[in-house]
Amino acid sequence: MDSSSKEYQLHASSKNDFNVKTLIRSLTAWINQTLQKQHLVVRDLFYDLADGQILAAFLETVSFETMDDVLPGSTEKNKISNINKCIQFAVDKYGMERNPQRWTAEGIVQKDIASTLSFLVDLSHYVACPLAIPSNVTIAVIHQDKIDSGVKNKTTLHHITGDESQYNDKAGAVNLDYIDSGKDNSNEDSDVFDNMEENQDKIAEIKELLIDFCNKHLQEMNIAINDLEDFSNGVYIIWLIGLIKNIFIPSYQYKEEPSSYTDKVDNVNFIIFLLNNLGINCSKIKPNDFVKGDKKTILRCLYILFSLVELDENAPAS
Repeated sequence: MDSSSKEYQLHASSKNDFNVKTLIRSLTAWINQTLQKQHLVVRDLFYDLADGQILAAFLETVSFETMDDVLPGSTEKNKISNINKCIQFAVDKYGMERNPQRWTAEGIVQKDIASTLSFLVDLSHYVACPLAIPSNVTIAVIHQDKIDSGVKNKTTLHHITGDESQYNDKAGAVNLDYIDSGKDNSNEDSDVFDNMEENQDKIAEIKELLIDFCNKHLQEMNIAINDLEDFSNGVYIIWLIGLIKNIFIPSYQYKEEPSSYTDKVDNVNFIIFLLNNLGINCSKIKPNDFVKGDKKTILRCLYILFSLVELDENAPAS
């Protein structure tokens, strides 16, 4: 009798689908934002959730409760146990309904793309996701059954999301790709911040999301930011880069208590130096505008910090 193993891959048509990529990006960023304080980073949504440990940490963080007996993900039995505990926790805590037609513990452990995505989308209906989930997403998944006599492929279609607008509206969700909207037109240097006056409502949502993102990091230092101008001397941005990238930045390299305009400009120039070394294009960050408290410039800088998490999750594992 043939022994077999199964792998799942997105069909090329789904890999290149804008809404599929947006869905995966939003769900990954949701988990990474939530787990910032724990310094846990999801790089591959399907592999990293498969043993149940990160998923358990995510549920514990959003619920402010502790799950009992989460096991090391060293065996298949432990992984299935962990995922089942996560599912039961979501059922008990949020009243989430089981839907074995869409997802199962075994599917998540086996890195079944449709199972993992469907579970997270269903969970977002009970636990508000701050990042917009695209509606009416269908994916094509290639099932590769590796058997002794060769490889057997089968492609199946899965409807992952329905009309998500009511859930996005209820959560006040922000569409990350709206922030990067300039990338979708002929002027690649344009972004949503260039048209702040025409997009006041959306900018207000983005501002709230970015300040909340920063405060989740800065709370480790007992600091809370309320206004964009609080960033204008550059100090908090420098600290955030250190916290997000987990690097030590000696205080002698910048002005920790800037007393003059020049000190503040020097700090912002140091920020640009740090980000450039991380491979970030900071051509739109003008030090003088930043120090003067220009909201457009500061928001751009904060969004760069937000994007650092995504750069980490897309980096190849060492």
